[in-house]
Amino acid sequence: MKFNLFPCIALLLVLLISWWLRIAFIEPQQLAIICESSVSDFACALRNGLTTIFYDNIVGLTVFGVALLGVWLRSGMVCLSAALLGMVEMVIHGGLHTGIEFNSVGFVIALLSLPRLWSQSS
Repeated sequence: MKFNLFPCIALLLVLLISWWLRIAFIEPQQLAIICESSVSDFACALRNGLTTIFYDNIVGLTVFGVALLGVWLRSGMVCLSAALLGMVEMVIHGGLHTGIEFNSVGFVIALLSLPRLWSQSS
């Protein structure tokens, strides 16, 4: 069985980028105060966009659905995309809402399916 390094590198890269986005744009209280005072610059637009997208259950349910679709289709790329989106959701959202439960289950399904699906395709 050949070890495929691409999913590991992709997951690590997405983890680092999403962690940086959270630390730089979501966590700082000063930025939150500035953005609430109706200032519209790039940092506020990015912060508002990230919090709006990841607040709803839609991303968590999407990760869950894409992970199940990847297992059903036996597609490593579909499972990898579900795992990547699930990682971004977990890092940026931080588990403050019920959507993270669907997201976590979808992430685990996709992540556990990756080695089997990548070994079948090679």
